[in-house]
Amino acid sequence: MIAAEALSPNSAEIMVKAIQLAYYQKAQNPSLQQTLVECALSIGLDGAEFEKVLLSAETESQLQQHLGLVQQLRVSGFPALFYVNENNEAFALALGFCEVGDLEERFDKCKKHIA
Repeated sequence: MIAAEALSPNSAEIMVKAIQLAYYQKAQNPSLQQTLVECALSIGLDGAEFEKVLLSAETESQLQQHLGLVQQLRVSGFPALFYVNENNEAFALALGFCEVGDLEERFDKCKKHIA
Protein backbone atom coordinates (compact mmCIF):
# COMPACT_ATOMS: atom_id res chain seq x y z
CA MET A 1 0.00 0.00 0.00
CA ILE A 2 2.90 2.32 0.76
CA ALA A 3 4.46 1.69 -2.64
CA ALA A 4 1.13 1.99 -4.46
CA GLU A 5 0.37 5.27 -2.71
CA ALA A 6 3.83 6.60 -3.62
CA LEU A 7 3.15 5.93 -7.30
CA SER A 8 -0.47 6.98 -7.38
CA PRO A 9 -1.95 9.15 -4.65
CA ASN A 10 -5.18 7.80 -3.12
CA SER A 11 -4.50 4.29 -4.42
CA ALA A 12 -3.94 2.62 -1.03
CA GLU A 13 -7.60 1.63 -0.66
CA ILE A 14 -7.83 -0.03 -4.07
CA MET A 15 -4.49 -1.75 -3.44
CA VAL A 16 -5.89 -3.17 -0.19
CA LYS A 17 -8.86 -4.53 -2.13
CA ALA A 18 -6.57 -6.07 -4.75
CA ILE A 19 -4.48 -7.74 -2.03
CA GLN A 20 -7.61 -9.07 -0.32
CA LEU A 21 -8.88 -10.43 -3.62
CA ALA A 22 -5.55 -12.15 -4.26
CA TYR A 23 -5.52 -13.67 -0.77
CA TYR A 24 -9.13 -14.64 -0.21
CA GLN A 25 -10.30 -15.50 -3.72
CA LYS A 26 -7.12 -16.61 -5.47
CA ALA A 27 -5.28 -18.15 -2.48
CA GLN A 28 -2.16 -16.11 -3.26
CA ASN A 29 0.37 -15.19 -0.60
CA PRO A 30 0.39 -11.38 -0.11
CA SER A 31 3.81 -11.63 1.53
CA LEU A 32 5.35 -12.58 -1.80
CA GLN A 33 6.78 -9.84 -3.97
CA GLN A 34 5.29 -11.36 -7.13
CA THR A 35 1.79 -11.33 -5.62
CA LEU A 36 2.13 -7.65 -4.76
CA VAL A 37 3.40 -6.82 -8.25
CA GLU A 38 0.41 -8.66 -9.76
CA CYS A 39 -1.91 -6.70 -7.46
CA ALA A 40 -0.27 -3.45 -8.55
CA LEU A 41 -0.71 -4.41 -12.20
CA SER A 42 -4.37 -5.22 -11.56
CA ILE A 43 -5.01 -1.66 -10.35
CA GLY A 44 -3.24 -0.08 -13.30
CA LEU A 45 0.23 0.57 -11.90
CA ASP A 46 3.43 -0.08 -13.84
CA GLY A 47 4.82 -3.37 -12.53
CA ALA A 48 8.51 -2.52 -12.89
CA GLU A 49 8.08 0.91 -11.31
CA PHE A 50 6.01 -0.57 -8.48
CA GLU A 51 8.65 -3.21 -7.79
CA LYS A 52 11.37 -0.55 -7.71
CA VAL A 53 9.42 1.53 -5.17
CA LEU A 54 8.41 -1.58 -3.21
CA LEU A 55 12.06 -2.52 -2.70
CA SER A 56 13.28 1.00 -1.96
CA ALA A 57 14.82 2.09 1.33
CA GLU A 58 12.17 4.82 1.62
CA THR A 59 9.32 2.29 1.48
CA GLU A 60 11.07 0.08 4.04
CA SER A 61 11.57 3.09 6.31
CA GLN A 62 7.89 4.01 6.10
CA LEU A 63 6.88 0.39 6.78
CA GLN A 64 9.09 0.32 9.89
CA GLN A 65 7.50 3.58 11.08
CA HIS A 66 4.04 2.06 10.65
CA LEU A 67 5.07 -1.10 12.50
CA GLY A 68 6.57 1.00 15.28
CA LEU A 69 3.29 2.85 15.67
CA VAL A 70 1.42 -0.47 15.79
CA GLN A 71 3.71 -1.59 18.64
CA GLN A 72 3.46 1.75 20.43
CA LEU A 73 -0.34 1.61 20.34
CA ARG A 74 -0.27 -2.09 21.33
CA VAL A 75 -2.47 -3.08 18.43
CA SER A 76 -3.25 -6.78 18.56
CA GLY A 77 -6.19 -6.99 16.16
CA PHE A 78 -7.05 -5.65 12.78
CA PRO A 79 -8.71 -3.60 11.63
CA ALA A 80 -7.74 -1.12 14.31
CA LEU A 81 -9.25 2.34 14.61
CA PHE A 82 -8.07 5.06 16.97
CA TYR A 83 -9.23 8.56 17.81
CA VAL A 84 -6.25 10.90 18.12
CA ASN A 85 -6.95 14.18 19.90
CA GLU A 86 -5.23 17.55 19.51
CA ASN A 87 -2.65 16.52 22.15
CA ASN A 88 -1.67 13.50 20.02
CA GLU A 89 -3.22 11.11 22.54
CA ALA A 90 -4.63 7.96 20.96
CA PHE A 91 -7.78 6.24 22.14
CA ALA A 92 -8.71 2.81 20.77
CA LEU A 93 -12.15 2.71 19.20
CA ALA A 94 -11.88 -0.72 17.59
CA LEU A 95 -9.28 -3.46 17.73
CA GLY A 96 -10.75 -5.97 15.36
CA PHE A 97 -14.24 -6.18 13.92
CA CYS A 98 -17.07 -4.27 15.57
CA GLU A 99 -20.56 -3.19 14.59
CA VAL A 100 -21.20 0.42 13.55
CA GLY A 101 -23.43 1.03 16.58
CA ASP A 102 -20.68 -0.15 18.93
CA LEU A 103 -18.17 2.07 17.17
CA GLU A 104 -20.43 5.11 17.46
CA GLU A 105 -20.98 4.41 21.16
CA ARG A 106 -17.23 4.09 21.79
CA PHE A 107 -16.57 7.30 19.89
CA ASP A 108 -19.20 9.18 21.92
CA LYS A 109 -17.68 7.86 25.18
CA CYS A 110 -14.23 8.83 23.99
CA LYS A 111 -15.33 12.39 23.21
CA LYS A 112 -16.93 12.72 26.67
CA HIS A 113 -13.84 11.29 28.36
CA ILE A 114 -11.47 13.82 26.80
CA ALA A 115 -13.79 16.83 27.03
